[in-house]
Amino acid sequence: MRALSYILIAVGIYLLAVAGYQEIHGRTTRPAMYLPFTERAIRERRHSFNNYIFSVPVLKRNNPQLFREFMNTHWVWAALILGGGVVLNARDYRLPEGDTRE
Repeated sequence: MRALSYILIAVGIYLLAVAGYQEIHGRTTRPAMYLPFTERAIRERRHSFNNYIFSVPVLKRNNPQLFREFMNTHWVWAALILGGGVVLNARDYRLPEGDTRE
């Protein structure tokens, strides 16, 4: 559990750094809102043209409202992943040493 919490914390910090970089430079892409092996992901992978259209970057100066929506999604996902890692880490430190409930 401790390794998973550290991985989640590292991924959360990385995602926050990427979101900050994109916010400063005013350029982002559509956030991925689905898990990679779900039916929707498999269906969208078949239509590669749609994936190409949605991977076009959104510039802050061209479309500020869409940019703000995408960036909010990036910030929320990064914060949730980081928060999940912190909660798992705190839970792991609260367990006694001999406890094997993992």
